[in-house]
Amino acid sequence: MEKPIKKAGINETQPREISNMDRTTRKNHYDGASYRRKFLKNNPQGRRVQVYIDRSLHKQIKRFLPAVAPDVSLSSYITNIVEEHFERYIDEINRRYEKSFSPIKLNAK
Repeated sequence: MEKPIKKAGINETQPREISNMDRTTRKNHYDGASYRRKFLKNNPQGRRVQVYIDRSLHKQIKRFLPAVAPDVSLSSYITNIVEEHFERYIDEINRRYEKSFSPIKLNAK
């Protein structure tokens, strides 16, 4: 029997429980139909690149996705989540990006 891998408070054999406080603070305004339209759609994945995610997240997604949306690939589901993140936080992303670069100062002669 394999030992569970613990990483950042996550026990791979058992998903992390989300407290009721976490559920209410993280809850967004998606109802079942809008969640399905937003995240449970299969997108053609033309030009792919390989990325890695935490093994425990992969196991959790592989456990529920075939049951709730058997026609949606894991890569489509993750792409939908990342697209939503960019849509939601684009202003903050741009602000932090611009803040990390300072203008080039050239000595004019």
